[in-house]
Amino acid sequence: MREKVFDPIKTGFKWVSDDSCGGMGWYDYNSYAEIEARRARDGYAKQQRSCGKTVKCSVTRSIRTMGGIGTNHPEISLVVPIYRALVIG
Repeated sequence: MREKVFDPIKTGFKWVSDDSCGGMGWYDYNSYAEIEARRARDGYAKQQRSCGKTVKCSVTRSIRTMGGIGTNHPEISLVVPIYRALVIG
């Protein structure tokens, strides 16, 4: 058995800097990344099933924290869906 995780934070979250305001910045989260993560998981599951493997798909909501001490950015926490595909066989 092996599990593959599709995490929307990796592609949908970034720090945006605005040098015109004296180096201030903000966080940006593109929620479309959640749709893309699900599509990627579903495509992976379909590919594995076509190879004759059993795949169990699931989604869990997880709190993710970014920034904070050592990053030079304020800390922020988001609750996002984490898509998983468990390949059996």
